[in-house]
Amino acid sequence: MCILGFQYMCWKEKVIEMPPADYAKFAVDLEVTLKMRYGFCLAYHGAFLVKTANTEELNSAMADKKKGSAAREDKEEEQEEGYEDDGNSISEQKLPEGEEHAGVKRALLRELELVPIKTMMETALYSSAFFLVFWGPSLLTKLEIFLSGGPLRREFWAGAIPGITGFWLMDQPLLVLEYGPPLFSNWIGPGALSYSTGLHPVSSGCGMTISYRNVIEQIIFWPSVFYLPIGGIIPEWAQGYLFYAIFAPSYYGVMWGSFRAAWFDFRNRKRRQENLPFSKE
Repeated sequence: MCILGFQYMCWKEKVIEMPPADYAKFAVDLEVTLKMRYGFCLAYHGAFLVKTANTEELNSAMADKKKGSAAREDKEEEQEEGYEDDGNSISEQKLPEGEEHAGVKRALLRELELVPIKTMMETALYSSAFFLVFWGPSLLTKLEIFLSGGPLRREFWAGAIPGITGFWLMDQPLLVLEYGPPLFSNWIGPGALSYSTGLHPVSSGCGMTISYRNVIEQIIFWPSVFYLPIGGIIPEWAQGYLFYAIFAPSYYGVMWGSFRAAWFDFRNRKRRQENLPFSKE
């Protein structure tokens, strides 16, 4: 339920609902249905998807907006025709209103179409990692290879292996499909500027994902803090492989395995104290 609730909140932030008046003023249409209008707004750091209720007033406002854009284009064309180039100056060619952000429009239209499938795939990924990390140890403790060691060692490895595998599962979309980059930036959409956010572990905006970009940034941030002191002595070509394949998985494996072993030891100590006989004094 937590995963579904988290995805629902991120899904609502993916396509932001705005008042019809603001939509008519700032948005560019991508898809229009009988009840809703879907579009995008350009921001300083990129673009983001928006939606609003499709009303008659909004239809007329959008129609007036298109007429105004067409009128401005005709006026600019007349001015360019009347301009005489003396050969010493270079005139800048300006794209028409509809073509100026054509690449952004195509990318965001594709992104709008992929919102449902991305939501389902990310939810399946988080659910798989959750069941692996929390139910995997109980299955591993029943295997014969874990029965020969001591109880603390058994609990540690039963938690460490799912922790390592869980991180590998979570970072596969990023490494294999390049889904979610760039990391640790304020990137929101196509054409955005990117720079480091300093001390903030998670950057603003979900990028071309529903929530995966924010989730993977949070997961990677904590082991990277401990990796930075040794990263300088490792060749640059090997840093990515070492971090994603060995260091970060080992970090979560040790953390989860140690937690399970400590919790197991705490429960055993508590049971022994509860079973001690009361003193006759």
